[in-house]
Amino acid sequence: MFEATESLILSIDYSRSFYDDYLGISGADLSADSIRIAATIRF
Repeated sequence: MFEATESLILSIDYSRSFYDDYLGISGADLSADSIRIAATIRF
């Protein structure tokens, strides 16, 4: 989280998830990456 100004806050979140044996299928391993970028304004 970074406070750019007194009323503007910027943030970036990163997440990685792993799914072993997806849907019960042996060997069906999946992974997912997600990035969230947000700007918050305080009044």
